[in-house]
Amino acid sequence: MSGLRWLSICFLMGALICSRVQADIIWIESISGTAPSNTNPFNSSIGVTVDSNLSVIGIGYGAGLSAAAGPNQGNDEYRVKGFNDASNLTTALAANNYVRFTFSPTAGYEVDLESFSFSATSSTGGPSGFGVYSNLSGFSVGNELSTTGIGTNVFVDLSSLANTSSQVELRIYGFGASNGNVNYNVQNFSVSGSLTAVPEPTSCLLLGLGCIGIFRRRRSSR
Repeated sequence: MSGLRWLSICFLMGALICSRVQADIIWIESISGTAPSNTNPFNSSIGVTVDSNLSVIGIGYGAGLSAAAGPNQGNDEYRVKGFNDASNLTTALAANNYVRFTFSPTAGYEVDLESFSFSATSSTGGPSGFGVYSNLSGFSVGNELSTTGIGTNVFVDLSSLANTSSQVELRIYGFGASNGNVNYNVQNFSVSGSLTAVPEPTSCLLLGLGCIGIFRRRRSSR
């Protein structure tokens, strides 16, 4: 086998050790329970699937919003209100009018995000405009991952975000409500991506040194 072939094999071995696996759903939740938004953040124990290498904090809301009140609290939905003090994304960001989804890889792992999907509804007078953001790209105008935040099976591409071993927070900012008492209701959501062990720097270094040693021995034996 030629030296070049050996180096190619070593490269592939290194790629397998230090690469990411195929993306999959790492957190999926169908909101369940009595008046879930009374808990901030909320993490249901029913209807939830979480990757074993992911730690989930849950769904919550920012300081500019409040939980739905009285008969509008509802069950099996995360209902929040108070979007009427913002007329655009700039004012929504300043007012902290957001619903958040927070999670982090367990120690020794990093996450490579692919997408975020969710279903949400509102009634007449509720928020009419939205922006989806992440702490990985920044919570400021111009860093929107999507400007869609209502409807069934909303899909947000997260593949542009950098891999991280730190906590991740996704936020849906809303604005344009004419009635501050009209709710924004999240029914379910999912996050897809891949979680992989962070390779020790010495592991890849030792693999590289080993391959170089094999290559040199093969050359010197000729």
